[in-house]
Amino acid sequence: MIPNRLKASSLVYALFIVLLITLVVSSVIALVFYQQFEFEYNLTTKRLITNANSGIYALLTESADLTANEGIEKDLYGKGKDLVKLSLKTWGIMDVGISTAHSSRQSISRMVLIGAVSTDSSANIALYLPDNKEPLKIAGNTTLKGNCYLPKAGVKSAFIEGSDYKGGKLVYGYVFPSAVVLPELNASVKNKIEYILSNAKAYAPDSGNIEIPDTITRSFYDETLIIKSSNTLEIKHNSFSGNIILYSSKNILVSKEAHLQDVILISPFIEFESGFHGSLQAFATDSLILGTDSYLQYPSAITLSATGDSYKCIKLEKGATVAGTIIVTQPTVAQPKSIVLMEEKSLLTGLLYCQGVASLRGTIRGSAYTKDLQTLTMSGVYKNYLLNSVIDVSALPPNFSCSPIFAKNQKPGICKWVN
Repeated sequence: MIPNRLKASSLVYALFIVLLITLVVSSVIALVFYQQFEFEYNLTTKRLITNANSGIYALLTESADLTANEGIEKDLYGKGKDLVKLSLKTWGIMDVGISTAHSSRQSISRMVLIGAVSTDSSANIALYLPDNKEPLKIAGNTTLKGNCYLPKAGVKSAFIEGSDYKGGKLVYGYVFPSAVVLPELNASVKNKIEYILSNAKAYAPDSGNIEIPDTITRSFYDETLIIKSSNTLEIKHNSFSGNIILYSSKNILVSKEAHLQDVILISPFIEFESGFHGSLQAFATDSLILGTDSYLQYPSAITLSATGDSYKCIKLEKGATVAGTIIVTQPTVAQPKSIVLMEEKSLLTGLLYCQGVASLRGTIRGSAYTKDLQTLTMSGVYKNYLLNSVIDVSALPPNFSCSPIFAKNQKPGICKWVN
């Protein structure tokens, strides 16, 4: 009986070993299959990421042929394997460019805020002041660096508020005669501003007094989230990012504790508390105030569309900074009813386009186009004067991209990659 038992036990051991080998071999085969699948998946993912990024740059060249909210399919290399869908979505006075690369199993999208880059480096315009038959007068520590388009009466040094001109040259650049009107605002930008303001009231049912979540993040690939109130909209400790519009028919107050990225604000009156930092687009019809030491990060844009007979204002208080674009429009340019006030130590890196009056006591690293200039002091108002103002177009970063203010000599450029 003992030999038979040994044989039976040997068979059990043999079966166990066979089963163990089978499990090991199956595991190895499964591991190899999984690694191969993961390798191919990662390879496809990398290819889709590359294609989606390439699609964005293709989009910059195709954008003129695209209509907002409509897309086209493009074969990047003409082999039928690398297809991307390109589309544009209007976002404030800029556009969101979307590139989606796809395969049979997955898709990857890349999105950017699109502005415009100047293609005429020879222009280097620091200041454009239409010909009002009076000379530009500069005093104190004023610096004009770049080409200037000024009235035919030219530019002169002056003495106001106990300060004469401290500089060497009056203009560190060339001076050209200006026309009697500002260069025309790009019709596309003008239409976008008008569309935003005219459609604001129809965005959503009136919310009255509303309670909004503390934190909202919205992808530009999704439908726009609209938060609307008929009362004062206070943004305190909230964090809003992405594809979000906040509208109030009265006013919007933004606390320094708020976190805003890439959103749009629309209201007659908008005020940012001193110390606020964020990146956004703001559209006002009455007044917009950027408090002391506030910072609207690149690529921000603030616009004032003046209507009615009362005076409207954009005010950058002491130490306030804007990196992007400031635009002021009004129905009747011949009689300015709006003003941009840049207080001492305020800073704009980018472009100012003002169909009203500009009072520039701060620094512009870029260009200023304004219908009129005034310097406001305790003793009076000085027309066509600059006092302790700095306008330096050479300080603008290379390939700086912002809202396409002008229709000519500009090409699409990436402002920011977004989600």
